[in-house]
Amino acid sequence: MEPATLSAGWLTPVALATHQIALNYASLTYMVPLGVSAAAAVSVGHAVGAGDPERARRAGWLALGLGTGFMLLAAVVFLVAPGPLIALYTRDPQVMAVGPSLLGLAAASRSLTAFRPSPPARCADWARREYPCWLIWWATGC
Repeated sequence: MEPATLSAGWLTPVALATHQIALNYASLTYMVPLGVSAAAAVSVGHAVGAGDPERARRAGWLALGLGTGFMLLAAVVFLVAPGPLIALYTRDPQVMAVGPSLLGLAAASRSLTAFRPSPPARCADWARREYPCWLIWWATGC
């Protein structure tokens, strides 16, 4: 996202408006699995602390499923209904014409980042092996 944001200074007003809309929707949809992941970290931590790796695994995989399901649903909405989403921000015909293509890119990024905010699932799966969670997060790129 950083290169896209840095290059935004060279964009036309229409491209900049479209970029901002797509970035807002991408950021907004990322918040849900991020929140689920934070809640899962607490659930997994409680279960690991209680010595119940099965419950930790269930909580982690549930968080992964909820976060991934939401991100994939957001990607579908971005692809199926970009017009109404853009219209919530503006009715400018130029932005409405360019916007669906950028929301298509946002949909692609939703499916690529669907697993990213859910490290507790990986941590819960590996808890029985007694790896520290920081090592799991580092090894899996989070």
